[in-house]
Amino acid sequence: MEGSFFEKSGFASVNRKIFLSLIRYKNLDISIKPTDHLIAQDVIGLEALIVYSLSISEDSSRKTYSGAKLQKSVCYKNKTVVFRNSWPPILSDKPVGTVLIHHQPWEFHAVPMNWMPYLHNITSELWVPSYYCKNSYISNGVAQSKIHVIPHGVIIENYRAELQPLALPTRKTFKFLTIGGMLRRKGTDILLEAYKNLFSSEYDVTLIVHSIYGEAFGENIIKEMKANETAPEIIYINYPMSDMDMIRLYKSADVYVSPYRGEGFGITILEAMASGLPPIVTKYGPSTDFCPEDCVFCRSLCN
Repeated sequence: MEGSFFEKSGFASVNRKIFLSLIRYKNLDISIKPTDHLIAQDVIGLEALIVYSLSISEDSSRKTYSGAKLQKSVCYKNKTVVFRNSWPPILSDKPVGTVLIHHQPWEFHAVPMNWMPYLHNITSELWVPSYYCKNSYISNGVAQSKIHVIPHGVIIENYRAELQPLALPTRKTFKFLTIGGMLRRKGTDILLEAYKNLFSSEYDVTLIVHSIYGEAFGENIIKEMKANETAPEIIYINYPMSDMDMIRLYKSADVYVSPYRGEGFGITILEAMASGLPPIVTKYGPSTDFCPEDCVFCRSLCN
């Protein structure tokens, strides 16, 4: 497996979960080739990988894990399989004689042209998390037979755990929540403008924004709102949190909001639903794979 494993990112989180799932197979010799630093900027990911691996019961796959080797590829049924999932994508040649599975979510319809020779000629299979991604790649000329939809998932037991909601600096009782980069692609500007226009400080409502990266426009709008006494309350969390505290953050909210313009999957929407939150989502793209209309609020796609 090639990609990030130890940083605080969606790609690293997916890779950790895939690795921890695959080590349960006794006939699979699995190893990792991290593209991020082993001394992680966020040690939570590293600790989670080690602790969870060592805590697997003896009768399931502890022996399998103890036999894993830190090499460059995965061996399966006498075939060496290289699995890549990273950002930016690794577009180099595959080792001779190997099967290359490339996992690549993509948020837009048009696929970068410099990816195409690699996807056409080097990859054996292209794995994507949603049918939206699959259709986008097909429209750009990737062979349909090469593409497989492997949706992301969540560990339901983690979200059903009896955890206390995260303590927040507010007396408001109704809470909207959004998590992700402060990007126009994710519709953060749509959300902030709608919230600012629909509510005021007199309403018993707050918006929780958790974002650790993105464009400057979001922070500027939030600063303006905080400086305006009549603006609705907003809570801005701009630092990484542990996986446990993220679950507690979901449990502190009433509704999740993701008015994206483009998404490859939308894992935070799925996590919110696992936490029991009804989501407000764009009626377009990957969320239609897993958001039944009877338990979500939909908004139409706009510019």
